[in-house]
Amino acid sequence: MSMIMINNENFKSEVLDDKELKLLVFGAEWCGHCKVLRPRIMEYGQAHPELKICLHNVDEATVAAETFHITGVPCLIVLKDGQEVERHVGALSLNQLESLIEKNR
Repeated sequence: MSMIMINNENFKSEVLDDKELKLLVFGAEWCGHCKVLRPRIMEYGQAHPELKICLHNVDEATVAAETFHITGVPCLIVLKDGQEVERHVGALSLNQLESLIEKNR
């Protein structure tokens, strides 16, 4: 599973400079919906180790949150070839998460 915690220091190299398909997950420790979503993200990541999943705590990865204009969490963004192709704000079921990724491969 390619899952990495993003912070202000590694944001550019891990997210902006890397052109592979990836899922950006913006959340916060204080967010109840984020806590519900996290196990689903982990389960999906274990089943799909080829997908790079970048986890952002909006209180710590402030540059990333500002760059992607995050106004609510959880927020999931699919990046393909370095471009945002889909965004979803709010919790998702595992099936919805899978659909979000698969339709953008």
